[in-house]
Amino acid sequence: MFDQKESGGSSPQSEDHTDSLAYYNGREALDSAQFTDAANNFTLLIERHPRDPQYRWMRAKAYYGLGAWALCQQDCEQATALGMTLPEVRHLSTMALKEELKHSPGEQALKPDFLALLALRHHYRLRSLFISADERLAEADYAGVLALVSLAERLLDSADISGDLAFDLGLIRVRACIGLGEKREALEVIDFHLKHAQKAGKAEYVRQFKTQRSLLY
Repeated sequence: MFDQKESGGSSPQSEDHTDSLAYYNGREALDSAQFTDAANNFTLLIERHPRDPQYRWMRAKAYYGLGAWALCQQDCEQATALGMTLPEVRHLSTMALKEELKHSPGEQALKPDFLALLALRHHYRLRSLFISADERLAEADYAGVLALVSLAERLLDSADISGDLAFDLGLIRVRACIGLGEKREALEVIDFHLKHAQKAGKAEYVRQFKTQRSLLY
C-alpha cells in the first residue's frame, strides 16, 4: 500500500512548508498508531487539496485504526472517485465494512473497562503495522517491511500464531526476504508457517505458502 503520487496526486515536496509538515507528521503518526493525529493532519491536507486522492487514502487508514469504519469507507470511495486505482483501497474498504458489520448495534458491546480498551488498541496497532508493511512492500522497501513485520510479530500473542494475521505477516515477510535475495530465510519462514497452517486446517494459506516455496526452486 503506497501513496501513488505518480497517479496524479500532488507531491508534498512541491508544496509549501505547511503541506510538507502536515504530510510527514501524518505519515509518522500513522506509522506509530497515533491515528487521531494522523487523521487531523490529513484532514488539513484534504482541505487544502480536495482533489488529491492520496490524502483521502491516508486518512482512510487512520480512520480504520480509530475504528471509524463508515468514515474509512467514505474516504476510500472518494479516493477511488478521484482517480486512485490501487486494489488496496478497495481491500481496506471491504475490511472496514466487515468490521462495521461485526460491531453492529445488535452485537454485545465491548465492556468499557481498561483491559477491553487495551485489547482494542492492541488490535488496531497490529492492523496498522500490517497495513504499513504492505505499503512498504509495494514500494520495494524490503528492509522497512522486515522491521515493521518484526515489530508486529512481537506484539502477537502466542495464541495468535495460527491466526490469519500471523499468516498474512508471514507471507509479507517471505516476499520481503525474496526481494532482498535471502532465499534461505524465505524458505525457513515458509516452512514455519506452512506447518502451522496445515495444523490449523487453513487450506488457503497452505496453498499460498506452497506457491511461494515453489517459486524458490
